[in-house]
Amino acid sequence: MIKINKNEFDDTKIDELKEKLIIKIKKDIAINKNILKNWMKSSKCFYKSKCLSLSQTIEDVINYSIGDSEIENKYYILEYFKVRDLYDEGLKIKEGSEEKQNYLKKLYDFWALVENKHIDVYIPQIALLCNLSNFNIHTSTNEDFEKFLKEDLFKVFLDFNNSCKDIFDYKHMSPFRVELIRAMKLKVCPYCNENNIHDLDRTILADLDHFLLKSHFPLFSLTFSNFIPSCLNCNRTLKGTYAGGIINPYIEGFDENAVFNFETPPVDFSDSSLEILFRFKEQIDQNKELKISNSIKIFELTKRYNHENIVDVAKGIYFKSKALTSENIPPLYIELMKEFTKEEIYNLFLGFDPNASDFSNTQYGKLKLDILKYTTK
Repeated sequence: MIKINKNEFDDTKIDELKEKLIIKIKKDIAINKNILKNWMKSSKCFYKSKCLSLSQTIEDVINYSIGDSEIENKYYILEYFKVRDLYDEGLKIKEGSEEKQNYLKKLYDFWALVENKHIDVYIPQIALLCNLSNFNIHTSTNEDFEKFLKEDLFKVFLDFNNSCKDIFDYKHMSPFRVELIRAMKLKVCPYCNENNIHDLDRTILADLDHFLLKSHFPLFSLTFSNFIPSCLNCNRTLKGTYAGGIINPYIEGFDENAVFNFETPPVDFSDSSLEILFRFKEQIDQNKELKISNSIKIFELTKRYNHENIVDVAKGIYFKSKALTSENIPPLYIELMKEFTKEEIYNLFLGFDPNASDFSNTQYGKLKLDILKYTTK
């Protein structure tokens, strides 16, 4: 829901943690020669350049962010994403020879496009294996079709993923998890903007969510830009193993594309019939609308924000902002308010400064700002 403000990060500390993690990974590889052996055998599909060392690869993967063209120009990362989607699509097909045949044809046509030609680094036999004349051999039963996907068509991709699980094992992050969350300085979960991230000194009551599931994308199990500090409700109870397209808090938030609003304006504070909902921007990019809708659904934001306590917060902002108009403020209060800045007055009456640019560290910050704008428009 809220875009994370990376300007607040303790970059020095985060870089220090990255270095410690990289050293730990390399030590583990040095001890377990089989990890290196498996990587050398299965990772050729990943490299655009043959001169890159595993040591350099580890550093690049740890530091990678989506859209980092410098790193993407070294490795077949974008193809890695595409092939994962294609593999998942194939696994969902459980019946119907026609559906399986259409999938293989779609896969072949997808590969035939110029911009997708390099997916064959992960599916080297795509032209041969998608030949529809071999269709009945591969797909006589559902079990045969799944076996075909795993042991033939996507074998190189899956072997590479298994090797990634060994190299980028999340257990390496265990000693640094709390320090990393602390260095990010987030106080509220960016997925819901509802639950606080509590620092108890000896530990932190928060999770490190893998935005890209480590079970699906083991390559990024230790990539720092894939770690989203989040509340336990959002990460474990609601998101879990969901792998669909949702808003990535490092890249974007809901912002003005989806705002909190009342279905009908409250009559008074005792009004118990109020419903809080999201209103979408009239002209919104379809892809962004889908990601926002998915986020609202997965994290059950509409239901959570209609809890009595949160509705009371919204009503409080609504009526307090109404009261801040000059015609409703007694003369004595007007004189007293001259002693305060506008920001101090807002903080005194509303509990937050609506002119602040960062709501990632304000509980219900988006709700409060959206309701204030709704009230004073």
